[in-house]
Amino acid sequence: AVAEWIASGAKIHSIRDHPNHDRPLNGGLWGGTKRSVPGIARRIDEFANKGSYGGDLQFLNSVVWPIVKRDQLSHDAYTCHKYPNARPFPTKRPTNYQHVGQVFNDRDEPRMADINGFIRNRPIPPKCRKHPDWKYG
Repeated sequence: AVAEWIASGAKIHSIRDHPNHDRPLNGGLWGGTKRSVPGIARRIDEFANKGSYGGDLQFLNSVVWPIVKRDQLSHDAYTCHKYPNARPFPTKRPTNYQHVGQVFNDRDEPRMADINGFIRNRPIPPKCRKHPDWKYG
């Protein structure tokens, strides 16, 4: 995914590979080139809701996304039809349904509710499949 982003020349890269990633940018699942978000330090300082739960997502999607949406590339497993410059996720999902951004507990075990409740046996839309036979990623 990263090699494809670098080759694209886009300033920002993001990943959406879980049904709950249905937003333009997700905390921890995006990155960019130097100066891709001009004045980001000032923008963070000025953002009022940065200390609340979900404040990072509000900041990313209300402040950062409008600046970068035309110069970004994303890899998306479920909502590739919704966001500009989205491409199918480039690698096949492991049979245990692990995903980027997966939450683990203090014993390094995956939070199974995120898998069993949202991904397991949920087919990826055909448009979002890198290969037609990757039904579950």
